[in-house]
Amino acid sequence: MRFEEAVLAPRAPQFSIDGSNLMESPNTWFSLYPSGKKFDVLNPRIQDIHIEDIARSLSMKVRFNGFIRDFYSVAEHCCIMYDIVDISDPDLFGLKKNILFHDAAEAYLTDVPAPVKPTMANFIKIENEILALIYYKFKVPKIIDIQYKLLKQLDRDICVTEAFYLGLNINVWPEYQNGNAHLLPDTQIHCWPWQQAEDEFLARYEKVK
Repeated sequence: MRFEEAVLAPRAPQFSIDGSNLMESPNTWFSLYPSGKKFDVLNPRIQDIHIEDIARSLSMKVRFNGFIRDFYSVAEHCCIMYDIVDISDPDLFGLKKNILFHDAAEAYLTDVPAPVKPTMANFIKIENEILALIYYKFKVPKIIDIQYKLLKQLDRDICVTEAFYLGLNINVWPEYQNGNAHLLPDTQIHCWPWQQAEDEFLARYEKVK
């Protein structure tokens, strides 16, 4: 998930909050679990977004397009990033909530491989609209530039660390080769089963909501 478009400033979405002025588009909705709601991906509504649905979906979505040694979910990725941040550092104030939700739009879409995503302008627009609505609903705070840079660097470092632990050859990764991303040797990758990943995500949400 790219941070550039959405993570710096959670904003009021550029569409109706309650969907009152939107007509449901044909063939653009799907059912959610466990809420049982119907989600129109092109006309998302705030009342159709629930933390239980986000936690369930992210806990079942695998990182790195599935090319890894063990099951490793987007939910665990968010939890590990969350756990690394030290909230006693004033420069990182508010980051825990941003980190927990930074990939939340993937609950309603998918985790697109990084090499492909820049070619998908319409997908990125939809993803950013959904993420903005999620930020709006859950009151994810705006962060300042220094926090954004720290968050971006942490995401790069975590990605490389996850890939190394999960059996990928990071020596061919440009960001690792050029020193823009670093291994975090003290970070433990658990490879939680999806049920635990879901519970862990919800437990952290209870701490920041």
